This record gives sequence, structure tokens and C-alpha cells, in this order.
Amino acid sequence: MSLTKREKEVLKYLSKGEKQKEIAEKLFISTHTLREHWKKIKRKLEVQTTNELIKYCNAFQSK
Repeated sequence: MSLTKREKEVLKYLSKGEKQKEIAEKLFISTHTLREHWKKIKRKLEVQTTNELIKYCNAFQSK
């Protein structure tokens, strides 16, 4: 399953080390909506924790 455009935007900001509130403000969404995006992203990428998601982002960014 592929990520949506919005989910890719969330990953981009997460990989830059941005905080939840900062990401939500930049994307004009609530932090609740951001957390829902994170849940969907983690499910799609088959990672369990936010730390695993951050590791994925770091690997993605280095490519």
C-alpha cells in the first residue's frame, strides 16, 4: 500500500526533526489529525512505534 501525498508531507517534516505542533501548523491541520496520519503511516510501513518511524524517515532521507 502506498502513502498519500499528505502522508509523505508528514514524513518529510518528521524526518527533519520537527515537533508535532510545528508539523500540524505547517500543514494547517490539528495535532489530532496529525496523530491519525501517523497511525496510518505506521500501519502502511509496518512499524510499531514512533521511534521505528523516525528511523525509517532517517533511512528514507539519506537515500
